[in-house]
This record gives sequence, C-alpha cells and structure tokens, in this order.
Amino acid sequence: MTNAMRFIRAYNSIDATLRSVYGFQASMGYAEVIRRAADKSSVVSAYESKLIHYGRLRNAIVHQGKHEEIIAEPHDDVVAEFEHIEAILCRPPLFTDCCPQKGVTVIDYTVPMAEAIERMAKVESSTMPVVKGGRLVGVLTNKRIVASIAAARAKEEDAEQFLQKTPVKDVILPSDYGVYYEVVGRDVRIDEILTRFTKNRKLLALVLTANGMQEEKPLSIVTIGDLTVLERILDDYT
Repeated sequence: MTNAMRFIRAYNSIDATLRSVYGFQASMGYAEVIRRAADKSSVVSAYESKLIHYGRLRNAIVHQGKHEEIIAEPHDDVVAEFEHIEAILCRPPLFTDCCPQKGVTVIDYTVPMAEAIERMAKVESSTMPVVKGGRLVGVLTNKRIVASIAAARAKEEDAEQFLQKTPVKDVILPSDYGVYYEVVGRDVRIDEILTRFTKNRKLLALVLTANGMQEEKPLSIVTIGDLTVLERILDDYT
C-alpha cells in the first residue's frame, strides 16, 4: 500500500469515526467536524490543528475530478503521525487494558474520620471511595476533610475529638457526586477519562465500577495524579 493510500485510509477512518460518535451530519465539512469534535473531546482538541492541516494535505494529495486521482505521495513521517492519531481517535485504548489493576483501598462509611485520615495517609491518597456493605456511597477527599475540620472549629469543637467521634458518613456529601467525583464503567477509554477531567476542572477522582453506576462495588479509581501517565500512554499508543 502506498503512502498516499495509507494517508487517505487514515483520513477516511477519522472522518467516519467522529461523525458516527458525535452524530454530525453528512453535509458537514471535514474541518468543521474536527472543530466541533474538539469542543467535545480534549484528545481531539489536542490534535485539532494537525487534523485540520492534514485535511488540507489530503486535498493536495487527491485530485477532485470525476474520479478521485492520487497526484502526490506524502512523506513517511507524515503518514506515520497521521496513522498514530487515527489509532488514538478510532481505536482508543481502554483504561483496564493499559493500567495494572491492583484493586482500590476503600473506607467503610461508619469509620471515624481519624481512622480514615490515617488510612489515606498510609496509602498516600488524597481521595478514597467510601462504601456501605461494599457498595459505593461517596468519596472522601482532602477538600471535604479540611472543610469538616474548619466547620468544627467554627463551632469551637476540639478538632481531635471531632475526628475521633465523627464517622465518615457525616462528612461526605451527596452533592459532591458529579462535581468532585464521577462514576464510570470498567470499560472506560483513556481518552474519555482525560476529557472528563478537562471538561470538569473541579473533578478530583473517577471511580470505576462494573457498569458505571453508583452503589456498585468500586473496582478502581483514577485521580488527577494519574493523568500524566495516561497522557503518556496515548502518546505511545499505536
């Protein structure tokens, strides 16, 4: 297969995939497809300028007459990069396929805050799923810990006593869901994870469950600290 044929194949694959995923009309031009998809996906956004540039290059490679005719051959490096982008956008890797699953440390909702903080410090985590009967009911974060201690001090309560007697369930808030943490299915793609953190700047963690439902067993957790590793996986993905 010639370089031009490989390039056109990658172009057509990206165009068809983005139209299918985001429901764009057939009448929409390629450049507009890229721009609109970039508004919805942080990964597409990262490659937006290159994708538009390669769209223009495609028009230079193919003569648009009664029958499309290849009139130029792109350089090897250009084709390799375009195929790399096509693989990321059209066959994105799943988180579970790329990241070792070591399980996730959880806290029972009845545990005193002092014990919860000790457990978080032991595993060097700033966010930890909270469970009731093994099922997710919330996520304890450093942000929520600090807020609860500040509220106790405002009431002139002793901070140490507050942490010893207060269970985690009295500190986590239902309103944190969708703001500071979200729940996704175990088959979540890496590009979707990156997009969620990009779209929601307050997001601290994604909890993975079997079907992406609350009140399921937590299987894994992704935090802001994991994003650099995930971005590197995409950069190396083929």
